[in-house]
Amino acid sequence: MRLRFEEEYIEAFFTGLTLLFFLISLKYEIAWIGAYVFGSIFTLKSTVESLREKRVDVDLLMLLGAYGAAYIGKFHEGAFLLFLFNLGSTFERFAFKISRDSLKGLLSLRPEKALVLKNDQWEEVPVEEIRAGDTILVKAGERVPVDAEIVEGRASIDLSLITGEYMPEFNKEGDRVVSGALVIDGSLKLRALGGIKESSLEKIIQLVTQAQGLKSKTQTLAEWIGQKYTLAVLLTLPLVYGLFYLILKDHSQAFYRLLIHLVVASPCAFVISTPLTVMSAIASAARKGILFKGGAVVEELHEVKWVALDKTGTITKGKPRLKEVRVLCGCHTEDEILTIAASLERNITHPVAEAITSSAREKNLKSLDFKDVSYKLGYGVSGRLNGNIWEVVSARERTESGIVLSVKRDGMDEAILILEDELKEGAKESIQRLKEMGYRVVMISGDRRRNVESIAKAVGIDEFVAEASPEDKLRKIEELSKNGGCCMVGDGINDGPALAAATFGIAMGTLASDVALDTSDVNILSDNINLLPKAFEISKKSYGIILQNIVISLGSVVLMILLNLFGVINILFGVIGHEGTTVLVALNGLRALFLK
Repeated sequence: MRLRFEEEYIEAFFTGLTLLFFLISLKYEIAWIGAYVFGSIFTLKSTVESLREKRVDVDLLMLLGAYGAAYIGKFHEGAFLLFLFNLGSTFERFAFKISRDSLKGLLSLRPEKALVLKNDQWEEVPVEEIRAGDTILVKAGERVPVDAEIVEGRASIDLSLITGEYMPEFNKEGDRVVSGALVIDGSLKLRALGGIKESSLEKIIQLVTQAQGLKSKTQTLAEWIGQKYTLAVLLTLPLVYGLFYLILKDHSQAFYRLLIHLVVASPCAFVISTPLTVMSAIASAARKGILFKGGAVVEELHEVKWVALDKTGTITKGKPRLKEVRVLCGCHTEDEILTIAASLERNITHPVAEAITSSAREKNLKSLDFKDVSYKLGYGVSGRLNGNIWEVVSARERTESGIVLSVKRDGMDEAILILEDELKEGAKESIQRLKEMGYRVVMISGDRRRNVESIAKAVGIDEFVAEASPEDKLRKIEELSKNGGCCMVGDGINDGPALAAATFGIAMGTLASDVALDTSDVNILSDNINLLPKAFEISKKSYGIILQNIVISLGSVVLMILLNLFGVINILFGVIGHEGTTVLVALNGLRALFLK
């Protein structure tokens, strides 16, 4: 990039002046001077900056071509060359601007001001002044300014512009909400967990911005080749001139062909073939809730052979759900048993207890007043009701993929509760899509073999590793990484070592996880597993666009050099072909913005 972001409009203005003076020169020849002056401003500026850094770039080639044309009396051709080159450069800058502007959706999620409680009064203050512990009021239709905890109120929260998840979430007292979340209904009184610089949204914006600046291997190679190639074109000019002079036996004709060679041999399109595509792909993925950590990840993710998935929290929801209440005698109904179990479990913080009490709340079952309630870790909970001792305890029996609890009265089994870890919506379809794309999918879990095997069958995974310790999981990932490359998919915290050891690590549901945002190569902000194959598709399609651009740019250079060698094209055709290829490559790269 040879211009600052704000300068594309200025360059467009001077490009317009160049065109104006070129058209005037068709009637009043002296006007070609104006075309040269305005057409040289940005090109000369870039050339001087590059030479100061001991580099040569295509701008120098274009200047030599334009002023060489003036030297042999081809003023109009030189002016037209400067116009088209500046036009192509302007288009290139606007293409990059479009790619960058695609992230404005994230930037717009940051409100400028917020209502903060100060001296028992609500004051509207800039969000930059919010500090940890401040009390904030967010009304319906407003966005949460910083990461915060709900201290009062309930509301539906829309995170679609951050995570790509379009279903609103219901939040209540004690829940954490992240910056940028839209309050759909109700109002919330929040306690700030930090300032705007520590917010999840700010970190996401910084990560995406940094990722767009990280170069892929192809981009680095293209820039290196572009530099060396441009230098080679300059150093071989005497040889090229000599060749044309031997063929044409005329200095003017040989010099004219040399000028055409300067124009058509310029690697403009090749240099931008990769970065624009990578930037567009990163921006497109970010809008869907997928954060790529740099161009290398975008370009190379699809090349791995293995995709290894953790079970809990990745394929399954990671929270038990009450699947069935099975009454063993005719003394009680299912709702009565559930009421008894939920009443005993209501003050227990264990996930199993939460599953039982949540099921009771969904059915609007009223709680019973048990006496002498006690909880024994690893066994269960007991309490006294109407002279009877009721217990909810672990049963020896287990289902293929879940837990069985026994509900006892005075030591006798009255019913059993069956809980299972529920599959995420779209888990089976997502894994099938990965297999169709040619990836070998393996599940690695520390859970019991029977549970892991059941989940694997349910989602169509043929290979799995069960009862794996963290060390076992790490060794397996290292083995797969050496055998064709492995992408590890996990929660970003418990799977940290495995994510780091894999060729690439993908952390899911990482919106509120600083660890995952910092350590993994790809972050899927929501728990939506359907975005997993989407990340691989974006990588694969983006790489395909990069290859297309490389073929188009290099093929165009070779073709026009040959056409010039045989005297088929003039300088105007060469300029149009050169700039047309640059525009075509830029447009093709922008397609990555709209990958589905």
